[in-house]
Amino acid sequence: MTMPSRLAVTEAVAEWVQVCSREETVTDFRRARIFDGFAPKLMVEALRALSADKAQRLVRLLALSVPQWRPGDIPVVLLSADEQQEVTEFKRAVMKSLRKDRSILDNAIGQRRKPETLVKARRIRKLGVAALHEFSARHQFELQRFDARCWRLASLKKWGSVSVQFDFQIPLELKYGVFAYDPAGMPFRFADHYLGILGIAPSVWSIADADTCQEKILQACEFVKWHIDEYDRIITSL
Repeated sequence: MTMPSRLAVTEAVAEWVQVCSREETVTDFRRARIFDGFAPKLMVEALRALSADKAQRLVRLLALSVPQWRPGDIPVVLLSADEQQEVTEFKRAVMKSLRKDRSILDNAIGQRRKPETLVKARRIRKLGVAALHEFSARHQFELQRFDARCWRLASLKKWGSVSVQFDFQIPLELKYGVFAYDPAGMPFRFADHYLGILGIAPSVWSIADADTCQEKILQACEFVKWHIDEYDRIITSL
């Protein structure tokens, strides 16, 4: 197959992001609400509290506020100054509402530093890694260990390779990033995550319960596989 250019992939993913943005506003943020970490939950709930028209406009602008890479590795933001100001004011309003009850944020941060939390996090991480082994075997990914808190699932494609990095760095949280490379190892996409490319928030799952964390991490893996499959579909079609 003819290899697509990085620019073609960038533009095709940007079109897909706009489709996803519209789908979020008409499905009450069905996919976005999968991420229940502190930051994504805060931002998604703020968007859900808006009127339908306002939410639709802001979600579109948030996606456009994410820098798009162009030839020469120059990041381009596709917003006017007024639109950028609208996005900034929304984010400031969310943070202002959070500061009214600072205890929520302080408790979230303080909880992570407790010795018992770190012990619990190590147990959850061990269970989580077992879930990654199960998922990688089921879907024929190669599982690579970077360190105890960072693992990668990788797979070859006709157009190159794709991988996803799972990050357990923050206690009781799970993050991911998708990487796509051409056959020469040049990146098509680098560390993408769903809420990030939509410009909403970090894509973070809360994994605070040792009894249910494996099931939740397997569900997270299924979501990530959907993301990878969408990139595969997009790049293969070019």
